[in-house]
Amino acid sequence: MDEKIRWTNLHAWEIVEALKNEYSIKMSRNVVRQLLKRHDYRLRKAQKRQSMKKNIWDWNEQFDNIVKSFPSQNEIFSGPFSTIF
Repeated sequence: MDEKIRWTNLHAWEIVEALKNEYSIKMSRNVVRQLLKRHDYRLRKAQKRQSMKKNIWDWNEQFDNIVKSFPSQNEIFSGPFSTIF
């Protein structure tokens, strides 16, 4: 991956709308596209990927560790304000 490239989640039309609404600046989408290209900005697209792993043998063990690492509800609500909950 090229370190010079910067990413944005905004489309050109979203940037145009934000400039118009927040700063009262009128600019066309083409100008915004040209500026983004000149300054090495790219649109980051949402990606949907599935895990390549088919057999996860310690699946339950992973979740047990996650559950153990979080405090229980009783621990969260214990303390000086426990009567409120």
